[in-house]
Amino acid sequence: MLSVTQLMQYAVSKLRDLLKNIFSRKENIMTITALPAAPSRTTPATFAAQADAFIAALPNFVTEANAQAALINAQAANGQAAYEVGIENGDLISLLESGGLIWTDLGQQGSETEILSSCYCGNGIAIVGTGTGHIWRSDDYGATWSDIGQLGSVTDIYSLCYCGNGIVIAGTGNGGKVYRSDDSGATWSDKGRMGTETSILSCCYCGDKKIVVGGNSGKIYRSTTHGATWSDLGLVAPGLDIHSLCYCGNGYTLAGTDGGKIFISNNYGLYWNDDSNISDYIYSLCYCGNGIVIAGCSNKIYRSLDYGFTFTAITTNLSEVPYFPSVCYLGNGVVIAGTSGNPGGNIFRSLDYGATWSNNGVLGTEVNVPTLCYLGNGIALAGTSTGGKIYRSIY
Repeated sequence: MLSVTQLMQYAVSKLRDLLKNIFSRKENIMTITALPAAPSRTTPATFAAQADAFIAALPNFVTEANAQAALINAQAANGQAAYEVGIENGDLISLLESGGLIWTDLGQQGSETEILSSCYCGNGIAIVGTGTGHIWRSDDYGATWSDIGQLGSVTDIYSLCYCGNGIVIAGTGNGGKVYRSDDSGATWSDKGRMGTETSILSCCYCGDKKIVVGGNSGKIYRSTTHGATWSDLGLVAPGLDIHSLCYCGNGYTLAGTDGGKIFISNNYGLYWNDDSNISDYIYSLCYCGNGIVIAGCSNKIYRSLDYGFTFTAITTNLSEVPYFPSVCYLGNGVVIAGTSGNPGGNIFRSLDYGATWSNNGVLGTEVNVPTLCYLGNGIALAGTSTGGKIYRSIY
């Protein structure tokens, strides 16, 4: 059994190693001198000498540790991220890299069995849409939830997006309707059926009051009035479902389909072209900044470095996954992806903008993770469609 002194020596040693790892990421690497061996009762003959040496080394260690702290504070004052640390699979990671690593089961929401969509509305307000057509809302960053009620008589709220100024758009099944809220999801108005759609599967906000939604007929509908009125853009993807939409900035908007095509618009969703090279069902899309786009597909994830014009398939560690219905960027290079199928219910994580991935394990006993959402402040949400549960991650 380790003595108290040995435990202290181990902890201090680990702290030293962690600090060294942190500053290996910075231009200025400071050295922390290794402490001498801790005294042990198993070697009584050398105990006193080792104890004296260990205690004598502590002041210098404190000085060096304080110097590291001063450097952290100086870097933070200069706008640099002050790294804190964690451990994943035995490897050191910064706190900023630990998003989506540890999840808390918040339980089933009422009698819901499917959490299908989610979005963050700012100011700690998050909302999710369910298979029964209900909206659930949280005003404390997803810690607790309240049932806002069913949107009319619809079921299956497949898509949600926040559009600024308190405006939220919900796309539904069972009638292909769009609902709009102007108070961050507290109350809703029915904007009617989009054309002849039976389901609105996706939506995204493109900035400057522009919103696009995708249906199950291959059409995209667009609003330039913050969702108050809508225009039918016609068949963008004939015969295909518009299963995912993603705005990438600079006017670029992507539409992922179930026919292995991604359509691209460079004018905020007004006109579309089939320019991508994916030949797979595109279940989900997310933008990670700097032109990087992640697409969740079957057995693989695709990654683009040019706003979605070309993609590279990533299959390492992913081949046994049936499909990825949800992907979400958490900042600082961290991307998470939810899985569905058998096996499913897993969260995969990437620390390098989707270039490589690791399996973070199953959320409880879940099989499907159809939605992921980032709330800022290190908080992420995962909704499941096997138990109607919400999981929350916070670092």
